[in-house]
Amino acid sequence: MSFEACYRYGYNMVLNKQGRQLYDGVKELVSENIDRLADTQVKPAIPTSSVSGDTDPAQKSQEVDRFLKAIRSSWDTHISCMSKLRDILKYMVRSLFP
Repeated sequence: MSFEACYRYGYNMVLNKQGRQLYDGVKELVSENIDRLADTQVKPAIPTSSVSGDTDPAQKSQEVDRFLKAIRSSWDTHISCMSKLRDILKYMVRSLFP
């Protein structure tokens, strides 16, 4: 959704005294997004060579590097989403409580 659409929906919910529903919905969506990032980016990148001790050190290093990049990518995605959410809520607070 665009910034304007998210703001409009949130603003209307607050005006109609549905703040608790807005809060619970946002909390649930953030949780679902974190779970989705973990399932699609982090879990597939977990190194498998650490279980067996006879693995090539170069392969182990590549797997660890891939895992760390997956964590960084999912963190960056999460931070980007949270920043957009923060901007919407800050704008909403300024508009509702001048």
